[in-house]
Amino acid sequence: MGFLDKLFGKKSGPPSSFRDRYPERSIVGEPDLKTLADLERHYPLPEGYAYRQKGQTVRDIAVVRQDDGTEFVFLVEEGILAFDVPRRREDGSWGKRTVEVLRR
Repeated sequence: MGFLDKLFGKKSGPPSSFRDRYPERSIVGEPDLKTLADLERHYPLPEGYAYRQKGQTVRDIAVVRQDDGTEFVFLVEEGILAFDVPRRREDGSWGKRTVEVLRR
């Protein structure tokens, strides 16, 4: 445990700076992806994740972890869809795991 952790205590969730570094909407760099159906066809998500349409454009779609409903914005670029999932490391600090889905 570091000095500041001893002084202020550890926080239970991911630090706000982790969430503050990410855009509010997904970034889609492939012009042929225009709908939710396009994403589902070309980028099928791993088990436990699904897409959620939150608005009118493809940028308003998010990836949702089905077990707890947590939403993640994603990036599509050069045949890869990727999103970061925060995780607790063994030492108690917070990190991220990047999930990547290749285009089909």
